[in-house]
Amino acid sequence: MQNIFSRLQRNLARLWSRVLIQRLNNAIACQQVDISMMAGETKTSMEYLEPYGFTSTTGAEGVALFLAGDGSHGIVINVAAGDIG
Repeated sequence: MQNIFSRLQRNLARLWSRVLIQRLNNAIACQQVDISMMAGETKTSMEYLEPYGFTSTTGAEGVALFLAGDGSHGIVINVAAGDIG
């Protein structure tokens, strides 16, 4: 039973990652971002689902969801300036 829960925990951890926005392309209909993740991995041209009325810039922090669970296809959500305290 412990093995099942350990495997489930690992799989759930692969669904999301905290990210840092490196580049933002808002010249197209669905914005795209280049990101770096906590483990030092980078991804380019990920879709960014920006809430209406909110704008983020390079250097902001956010959350990326990887719907396949393996990092092959992801979307970036909930981005905010990381230096506001």
